[in-house]
Amino acid sequence: MDKEYESVYNVLENMPILVDKIAIKSKKSIAEVNQILTMLEIEGLVKSCPGNTYTLIDD
Repeated sequence: MDKEYESVYNVLENMPILVDKIAIKSKKSIAEVNQILTMLEIEGLVKSCPGNTYTLIDD
């Protein structure tokens, strides 16, 4: 996994977390975070949830 993606992935939890909080914790802009989350979702690593939140996908 790309180092840039890891910084966002490592912030995520098994419970939904707001994109704003992900951006703050990963020290990235919301635009960057949204782009990375989209790619992680395509790769099947995360899923979007209601309320502009994301969570890890359980294996």
